[in-house]
Amino acid sequence: YKRQTGEGSTVTIDKSVGGKTLVVDAGHTVEVKKDKTLTLVGTNDASGELINFKDTEGDKIVTATGAQGGVTLGSETSEKKGTLSATVELSDKATLTAQNGTFEVEAVKAKDAHIAVNSAELKVGTITANNTLTITITGAVTTDKIEAAQNSKAVVNVGRDTAKGELTIANKDANLAGLTFFLDPAWQDGTKITDASKLILNKTTVDANLIAGSNSYFVLGTDNDAALKEQFQNGNLKWAKNAVTAAAYVAQPVTVETGA
Repeated sequence: YKRQTGEGSTVTIDKSVGGKTLVVDAGHTVEVKKDKTLTLVGTNDASGELINFKDTEGDKIVTATGAQGGVTLGSETSEKKGTLSATVELSDKATLTAQNGTFEVEAVKAKDAHIAVNSAELKVGTITANNTLTITITGAVTTDKIEAAQNSKAVVNVGRDTAKGELTIANKDANLAGLTFFLDPAWQDGTKITDASKLILNKTTVDANLIAGSNSYFVLGTDNDAALKEQFQNGNLKWAKNAVTAAAYVAQPVTVETGA
């Protein structure tokens, strides 16, 4: 799918469109108008570029805004793959969605926005949170780095009332100062620990505010939650409304710095 450049160096998409990939003949910014969606289905090649910016100079940016708008990666009917070597800038409740496949995005900048993953794997190099607004993550997201301004009031919601979220921050040296992580999907009858929202933080210093609400848990000091799950699967603990409803697993000694 090709679209010619609009004015200046920006390609403007003013209606909801979709295709396997997008080719930008010139320019380095793709602007999706408010409440419109750009769908990039992808291919069978994980390294295939979802947007081919032929003019390769400068940073590549994709913007989307509005509660009905956003950028969708993947197909509703089959598993696909792809890489988006650009920064996706989301605002005003727009959503970056990954569905049915494996996708990698260079960076996401969010201002009161959502990242949703449905039966897919999404890896984001860097997620940047606006100083005072929120990001909501549902589905499984892995990132090396989440950034916010020092002493900001940015909140990363992992899970929402109707869906669980899973966030893994793999970088042991990730600077999370100024961030609050809030995990709290709604509790439903018959919920198991595998239905819970989770944050895996492979760090031994706590420099963010960590809140595990009902039906959620976080893990510190390791890159997986196998040891915590084992406590519930072997019967030592019970994940239930009248037993354990939230948890924290600390794999090794940690130091609380600027967080709580």
